[in-house]
Amino acid sequence: MAVLGRGGFARTYRAEQLNCFGKEVALKEFCPDPKVVEDFNKAQELFEREARILHQLDHPQIPKFQETIVAKIQDRTRFFLVQEYISGDNCNFVHNCSYPQGMPEAEVKQFLRDLLPVLDYLHNQTPQVLHRDISPENIIRCNKTGLPKLIDFGAVKQLFHTLSDRPGTAIGKEGYAPPEQRIGKN
Repeated sequence: MAVLGRGGFARTYRAEQLNCFGKEVALKEFCPDPKVVEDFNKAQELFEREARILHQLDHPQIPKFQETIVAKIQDRTRFFLVQEYISGDNCNFVHNCSYPQGMPEAEVKQFLRDLLPVLDYLHNQTPQVLHRDISPENIIRCNKTGLPKLIDFGAVKQLFHTLSDRPGTAIGKEGYAPPEQRIGKN
């Protein structure tokens, strides 16, 4: 098992699904501090929301949801989300040496054209699905198709007629999220 990424409440691993002939999966472990009840409750709420929404989504540029696992390990409740593993690099490659002079304009435009169908799909769901954390770390260029895939739906929000999110939850990354979202206003 290899660590793919870490966030505020979670770690994501590349793992083998033993009951499925060693198929590779992405295993997201929600790991709030159980001593901080508010963090634990919020993490459980985000876990359940992410799982419910991923279960409903079906788009070739979103990793397929497979299952959730809730397990008691060393007297701690652990939450796991299992989904399709995407072989590829996250889009931090733009900041790396592959583009020392910056990504060429034509490639940027094509990349955005390739990403728009998944955003259109999300925004046309009923209710609408807003990702709220689109950043280079959450976009993987799939080795198999060359298309960008949107990952990490932990901050996702479904829009109903009334917005039901708990106020004060800061979501998104500096430089990618609007200030009002970063300070937890929406």
